[in-house]
Amino acid sequence: MSLTPFFDFWHNPIMSDNSVSNSNHLLGQSTSITLLQGIRNREPQHWERFVRLYSPLVYEWCRRAKVAQQDAADVTQEVFKAVAIKVDNFHRDRKGDTFRGWLWGITRFKILDHFRVRHHVQWSPAVRPLSIGGTS
Repeated sequence: MSLTPFFDFWHNPIMSDNSVSNSNHLLGQSTSITLLQGIRNREPQHWERFVRLYSPLVYEWCRRAKVAQQDAADVTQEVFKAVAIKVDNFHRDRKGDTFRGWLWGITRFKILDHFRVRHHVQWSPAVRPLSIGGTS
């Protein structure tokens, strides 16, 4: 299996091919200020709308990053939990800052967390890396 499609996706997650997806309705649109304020204020109707709009996109990003179908929903849920905790940290400070880009950053880290946990290796004492200072 070639990793080229994975790495191409990893650096450019927005679908550029002609495939039809559940998240295509979000391409080229910015996230509304009202929706952002609503999720920051923990308003249930805004959270429902946010999840309805963005869960297909996050799920698709997970699948395109080779997260197994049975795990993609769990990773998507972890993304939304992180958004709930960190949404107040999102700011459009620089030109080009987008909520979708911020959401992709969270998704990317949750995907990496998923693969770290999935492929976790227990170090045996004989092969444990040295800690700083040269001690074990």
